[in-house]
Amino acid sequence: MTAKEYFGEVFLIDKQIAAKLSALSRLKDLAEKCTSVLSGMPGGGLSKFDDTITKMVDYEREIDEDIDRLIDVKRERQRTIEKLPNAEYRLILIKRYICGERWEKIAVDLGYDLRHIYRIHGQALKESQNFL
Repeated sequence: MTAKEYFGEVFLIDKQIAAKLSALSRLKDLAEKCTSVLSGMPGGGLSKFDDTITKMVDYEREIDEDIDRLIDVKRERQRTIEKLPNAEYRLILIKRYICGERWEKIAVDLGYDLRHIYRIHGQALKESQNFL
């Protein structure tokens, strides 16, 4: 695994969590619409609604597990980053992979040209390969 893949895993997990949260939000919207339809029905519709709620709670639990995993992965990546002797490398990798900042923001915060940030990032990835 390359350093870029190693650190990039944080983004993948984060995107997966965001997608699941979006899906859960849509499910909740559907469930709210379903309750207004169920309220006029004789008691038979409630068990299906209860099943839906149970499934949504299970899905929320799965998302919570993903968030816990993301935290663990970020901690592990941060420990790897902290092994780098160059403070500038550490700062850029932390801002990008732990904080999830965009390249443009990192460049502005550090007062560097975007291309220079890319160059430093490449050097940081090369050096961090030694610690994987």
